[in-house]
Amino acid sequence: MKVLAGLLTCFALVVVPHPARGQQWPVSIEGTWGMGAGWAAGEYIDRTDGPQLALDVTVAARIKSTAGGGGYVAALSGSAQGAPRDAMCIVRPGHTGCVPHFPDFSMLALHGGWESASTGLRLTTGPVLLQDGHFREVFGWGARWNGAAPILARIGLVASLRGVLVPSYDGDPVGLLGFGLGLRIR
Repeated sequence: MKVLAGLLTCFALVVVPHPARGQQWPVSIEGTWGMGAGWAAGEYIDRTDGPQLALDVTVAARIKSTAGGGGYVAALSGSAQGAPRDAMCIVRPGHTGCVPHFPDFSMLALHGGWESASTGLRLTTGPVLLQDGHFREVFGWGARWNGAAPILARIGLVASLRGVLVPSYDGDPVGLLGFGLGLRIR
């Protein structure tokens, strides 16, 4: 019975409009699922511009409002991007090992930026820690655009566009682009 009461309370907090109309909760949590693509200067067995799965979870907080009604935000994002693999091994003449697959990455980003007064538009940028499938870590720089439209009092549909540039992964630059659709709770 306590679990049911807790679930109903959480549902009411999300769905029932806030008594002070027009006020926004300063923290938002959003999750998106979509497609991505990557590119690299190095040699890889699979096409680096082929479709990849892109998953993102972001927690953002407005840290200061501006005179125009918008505000500055800080965001922490966890992301994953990768493609299905096969067992193919291609060996180049004169080499003994397989040409590697384009890497899958897990990412943790700490971003800062701006969001509109309606909180429907957010632009952020900042450092990104990436980890490949072999648990090697590299740093990069990322930028993110989020657009949201409300569907209930505290729930909205969100579209996200994420770009990450890694200056040196195995000596070559790598870029990742991800687009996703999902939900935002604010």
